[in-house]
Amino acid sequence: MISVRSIFLVSLLVASSFAAPVALSGDWYFPNSRYLYFGTNGTNIYTYKLSWSSDSNPVLSFDYVSSIAGLDAEYVSLHPSLPVLYSIERKKTFNTSSLSTPAGDPTLVATVFTPNSTITGGVTAFSLENHIPKTVIASVPSLGNSPAFVGIIGGARVKPTAPQVLYPPANRDDYYLSVATYAGGTVSLYKINKKTGSVTYPPNSLTFVKLEEVGLNTTNSRQGLRTPHMVLQDLKGPVNGAITMLVPNLGTDHINTYSVNLKTGAATKQANDIAVPVGSGPRHIALHETLDIGYIINEVGNTISVYNTNTLQVLQSITTLPSTFTGTNTASEVLIHPNGNFLYASNRGSNTIAIYSINQSTGLLTTVDIVSSGGVFPRYIVLVDLDEGTGCESNNRLILLVSNYQSPNLVAFNINIDGTLSQNSVITTPASVYCIAVSRPTALW
Repeated sequence: MISVRSIFLVSLLVASSFAAPVALSGDWYFPNSRYLYFGTNGTNIYTYKLSWSSDSNPVLSFDYVSSIAGLDAEYVSLHPSLPVLYSIERKKTFNTSSLSTPAGDPTLVATVFTPNSTITGGVTAFSLENHIPKTVIASVPSLGNSPAFVGIIGGARVKPTAPQVLYPPANRDDYYLSVATYAGGTVSLYKINKKTGSVTYPPNSLTFVKLEEVGLNTTNSRQGLRTPHMVLQDLKGPVNGAITMLVPNLGTDHINTYSVNLKTGAATKQANDIAVPVGSGPRHIALHETLDIGYIINEVGNTISVYNTNTLQVLQSITTLPSTFTGTNTASEVLIHPNGNFLYASNRGSNTIAIYSINQSTGLLTTVDIVSSGGVFPRYIVLVDLDEGTGCESNNRLILLVSNYQSPNLVAFNINIDGTLSQNSVITTPASVYCIAVSRPTALW
């Protein structure tokens, strides 16, 4: 019998006869393992190897691989096709005496950049050797305090069920590293070098997200401010050489929308934004693959707002919390099952994971269950398809990884056919994990 691995190898050889040769090293194809990169609020980024058995109820193994220094490296992202890991560093400092003043409104720029001074907050790019972060290849300012997010936008479609995984675009020139600063109110776009994955200062664009003047819930200390928390590309582009960039602005109850020129990186504010109910505090977004629907998780209001991606109108707001919960909570992460039928949301406070079914006609949500996260303060969740790249994806062996920040631990749940969760295993993490980047099942480097 011809194995899936054999078919993959034959396909690779055929492809290589039409393309530049690719250097393969060591553990380059790993159908039964993934590499996990933990962004933490400590002094290190940690690499773990996740392995599993071939059972329908897989036995999981989490093995420590390495660590590398990172100052409050809370959010991490992988390059889609190069061996590069990107990380924010909230406590990284830069002397501006050798840096040019970024372009933009001088009054606003002055709030994040002072000549001949020291500014705090940055983004670092690490080269990966055999999947291990080894060398810093770039370090640039975030241009704003408290960077909260780093990701990649460009010609690729972002896979909404796994924010750390991108579909490679036809042209790597289209890639931009996107950085959102929660305290600075900025979004910076740095063009990524197509050969090395590096970035250089200054950014191609520096955007100060819109500060709304009316309709705000200013009774909450985190609102009434420019506080972008994520940068996401919509699934419709590129159109006429541009993509639409979505920026959840927690402090203004709006998702700001921008058109980004893929050649220059210039970001232009679009006329229409997405407005969620006052006091919601939008944090992150997940986009449905086949429906014109987006899902916004609201950190302050502890709800998910369902909106139409064409009209930008909110169709539904549904709670993330158990009906019996009366304490303090902040909703944190949202993602969609690969089959598009279910959605998951995490709650920091009630320490739960909410599970919803998605109506395949309307996109509206119905609560299926709300279960314990297996720890305290579940800050991040990510899906891993154990059969991705094997040709056996129909086996439906998916797990949900939950990082419980205050425990600190990592809990793995099996995702059942009906979308519900069954706890598989738990490990104690060496630090409080804010974010997890997951490698692809095949890595041609």
